[in-house]
Amino acid sequence: MDVFIFLTDIIGKAAYSAEGRRLGKILDGVSDGRDPYPRIGYLICRRRRSRKRVRVPWEAVSGLKKEGIFLGEGAAEKFEPFKRRPGEVLLVADLWDKQVVDVNGAKLERVNDIHLLNTERELRVIHVDVGVRGILRRLNALRLFDAVTAWLFDYTVKERFVNWRFVQPLGEQLAAASVQLSVAGQRLRDLHPADLADIIEELPLPERAAVFAAFDDEKAAGILEAVNEPEMAVDLLEAVGEERAGDIIEEMDPDEAADVLAELDENQAEKLIGAMEDEEHADDLRELLAQEEGTAGSIMTTEYLAVKEGDTVANVFHRLKTAEDVEAYYYVYVVDDDDVLLGVFSLRDALRARRTTPAARLASERVVAAKIDDRPERVFELFGKYGFAALPVVDDDDKLRGVVTLYDAVAAMHPDFEKE
Repeated sequence: MDVFIFLTDIIGKAAYSAEGRRLGKILDGVSDGRDPYPRIGYLICRRRRSRKRVRVPWEAVSGLKKEGIFLGEGAAEKFEPFKRRPGEVLLVADLWDKQVVDVNGAKLERVNDIHLLNTERELRVIHVDVGVRGILRRLNALRLFDAVTAWLFDYTVKERFVNWRFVQPLGEQLAAASVQLSVAGQRLRDLHPADLADIIEELPLPERAAVFAAFDDEKAAGILEAVNEPEMAVDLLEAVGEERAGDIIEEMDPDEAADVLAELDENQAEKLIGAMEDEEHADDLRELLAQEEGTAGSIMTTEYLAVKEGDTVANVFHRLKTAEDVEAYYYVYVVDDDDVLLGVFSLRDALRARRTTPAARLASERVVAAKIDDRPERVFELFGKYGFAALPVVDDDDKLRGVVTLYDAVAAMHPDFEKE
């Protein structure tokens, strides 16, 4: 018969031979952690006399009783000394009192107990207990607590479980094992970078660095863009080393990358930029870093879509399809050979036009633009007046230097906006 039990029902219990001889004390459960509901392959038992730790195969367990765990005939003679194997997860050492990610709720939870399914053949992890009942159960105070709350308030505190399918462990031991956050096939990869940033910010420094380093460059870049504190972003970059940091910076939006690089000293920032393979991207970062803080230039992005006067609508769509990153994609800017801004039109205009229509014919001749040294207040005022989704930024010669998105304009005026 299948029965649900808790890890608390096993840990600390005595282990007995088939003849009733006390062999030792159960310390932990061992799983490979690979299945959706991992199987507990072994228990760790500390021998009564030698105090050595040995493996007890779960198949050797013949019964679970209140007084302890009973083993089958001859099981005690087959004990192996315990030494952790690669990829093994220890339920007590790695999970009890540790933080895990509930990927369904995108938040950190603390493991107070573990809910197990005991079948006739095997023992499997089903849930982690993240509620107060798990703590009380481990303190052996749950029955008394339930009795008191039922008597005084006619109420019973409910269990709080997280299904194991939505649990991602984060412990340092797990970060070194084969079940580490190796993104491929792991649950965290599907979370939005903003959720991952929130989770990483709550972790202690060693785990924070280990989790961040496990993601690929693209996901790591998204996390850095969402981290609230630039200083923390710098710490994360330093944790992965200079070469990897350069690769991650290259994946970031230029304006976001510039914000992080601005926290480094000039030599450090230039080393990371110099390690980038994309020279054009590297030059964009240098230009953004050179902008005076608190100006339109400091909050603009260099990822926008610009075309020449002779380009057609077909050229516009080709550019849009082949461009790796276009942050400000709402509008298309028309420039001459010297990058002087001549006009602008929306993607909606392009969709309604013939593919052979020259881009210059769609462009509005009157262009509202911010100057590169305008204050954020002025930029924000232009957004409020005209209702644009993005605003071009030009220099004194009317050359297009970048684009400010509405999001960045609001964030510059209201720094808390990014976390609200």
